[in-house]
Amino acid sequence: HKEEPFSDSEKLFMRLLARWVSAIIERDRSARALRRNESRLRGLFELSPIGIALNDFQTGQFLDLNPALLAPTGYTRDEFVLLSYWDITPIEYKEAELAQIELLRTTGRYGPYEKEYIRKDGSRYPVLLNGMVVDESDGRKLIWSIIEDISDRKRIERMKSEFISTVSHELRTPLTAISGALGLIKGGVVGELSAPLDNMLDVAFKNSQRLNLLINDLLDMEKLLAGKMLFQLKAYSLKQLLKQAIEVNQSYADQFNVDLYLVNCTDSIQVSVDETRFAQIMSNLLSNASKFSPPGKHIEITVTQNKKTVRISVRDFGEGIPAEFHHQIFQKFSQADGSDSRQKGGTGLGLAISREMVERMNGVIDFETSNQGTSFFFDLPVIDKEGFGADE
Repeated sequence: HKEEPFSDSEKLFMRLLARWVSAIIERDRSARALRRNESRLRGLFELSPIGIALNDFQTGQFLDLNPALLAPTGYTRDEFVLLSYWDITPIEYKEAELAQIELLRTTGRYGPYEKEYIRKDGSRYPVLLNGMVVDESDGRKLIWSIIEDISDRKRIERMKSEFISTVSHELRTPLTAISGALGLIKGGVVGELSAPLDNMLDVAFKNSQRLNLLINDLLDMEKLLAGKMLFQLKAYSLKQLLKQAIEVNQSYADQFNVDLYLVNCTDSIQVSVDETRFAQIMSNLLSNASKFSPPGKHIEITVTQNKKTVRISVRDFGEGIPAEFHHQIFQKFSQADGSDSRQKGGTGLGLAISREMVERMNGVIDFETSNQGTSFFFDLPVIDKEGFGADE
């Protein structure tokens, strides 16, 4: 109501007052928005069907957890927050646990990592974990983890494995008899056959062989995953093993008008392998390369020796493997192109079986691919002249 103009000091005061009121209003708006976001995140935390936990990095103690994590443990919330993840982790996972902690230190993240948790009653259940480190304003390090109870998944996998194993075993005996009978008839045991009948028997015999291969692959995979497949590791000449593999698989490659070549391998290289399983790995790699090689091309088997390992590579000159298929190349029943793979045959188990077998012989397997071809390779420890592994 002042009729005279405001003085400069009054104008300055009014501006400061306006700014102060505006700051209070904005701070209140931000606080309300923060509380709203916190409420939403807390609701997501509490309602998540997958376990979520907050642990102290140094001690491993649980600081916060949601109901999904608590549900299968048998503990109350008050009991659980007195524990650390060491208290509910079986002792045999200690080495793997320390490796994951080291990942947290160096990368800020860990997992995916599969282990077991111990319930209050002493029983165990499988979990899959992923997590990351967060830094508090006071410098304290915490671990956020997503912890999934995979009991149902494991149960389903076990049921599926048991079903496949049972069906495969039940099919093997009658199919072997059928395949044997067809082979005898084709061999002339009942006399000469007419051309149409011979063609029909040829189709039936080839399909019975394909079924036999499928059943054998299924049983091999089941044995590998169950740890029931025995490996007898002995010292062998690598060059001799590769020559045998080429000799055995060349007739199959001939069907695709493809030649197999051993590019280089010295006589002195020895590896400790199971001879039968090594031959099976090579058959899987060579048959795959043969199927996907252009007619008239060849497949190169090369050997590269390092100080402690030797690399065996099988290279074709086909169109390569599509990029979207790379991540699942060694998974069970994986095939790059359904229609093409069906025409070329195969169970989709060969590479998965090969990986398991290579790893059981202390090796690793991988591949490189481009539109100029694909190279599958696996590394095995070499044996020195005294008969010991090069790293011993």
